Amino acid sequence: MTRKKSSTIENVKFSERLKQILSETNTTHQELADILGVQRQTVSLYTNRQIRPDISTLALIGQHFGVTTDWLLGLTADRKKHPTATDELGLSENSAYKLMAYGKSRICGRVRKLSSLDMVISHDDFEELLETLDSAFGRCSEAFMAHSCGETEASGEQLAIEASDDLEGTRWTVITSAQYAQYLVYRAQQVFNRIISDLSEVEKLTDIMEY
Repeated sequence: MTRKKSSTIENVKFSERLKQILSETNTTHQELADILGVQRQTVSLYTNRQIRPDISTLALIGQHFGVTTDWLLGLTADRKKHPTATDELGLSENSAYKLMAYGKSRICGRVRKLSSLDMVISHDDFEELLETLDSAFGRCSEAFMAHSCGETEASGEQLAIEASDDLEGTRWTVITSAQYAQYLVYRAQQVFNRIISDLSEVEKLTDIMEY
């Protein structure tokens, strides 16, 4: 019963803050529903103190209005979002939450740590991995946009010139942006495998299980 009462109080605080920010920004229930990808009735339930959104939706509301989730929940009077590591890195609140949740979870009674991720990021080839993935996503976007708009992708000759340095010494042949993206994903896999191999060789992976 106590938990239910506490939850009701939290719903009231969230409802009041949400109605306040909607009023200040002249945002309708339907407009917010479209932003969140939910039904208008769901937003009405938020403002009527019936339910609260999940953490991902809450983060999206905060991101859209430029306020903190703590302010939305009535936990602080400071609505401004101060610069954080996630802002500097370009991570969403949802991504940051998932990392924190994983890092605080337990396995066999012991708290997990992100040691494995930390070692991968610290590796000299991590920047190459990110750059390769970024290029792959860019090529995928080009191919998707060209297909959606009914346009012709860059010519095979043009792509061959752009990819000449990447493909030198390989058996890959690039004709379309989609094929170039496929190659870049393959190359990213090779870089990642190299990182893991290096970490294994110096026996650092055993440290992960020691927490």
